[in-house]
Amino acid sequence: MVNRKSVVVNLQRVEHAEAKRMIDFLSGTIYALNGNMQKLGTQTFLCAPIM
Repeated sequence: MVNRKSVVVNLQRVEHAEAKRMIDFLSGTIYALNGNMQKLGTQTFLCAPIM
């Protein structure tokens, strides 16, 4: 069962290429779960399910 909670992802300490791959992976995961991703800051993202 999927745990339907929001997650804040801070990538400030991650190398640019690695952060890009993480965002690509999260984007696919969120799409598959019918969720939403919003940019909160320069390298901070909110990943949330659609209620």
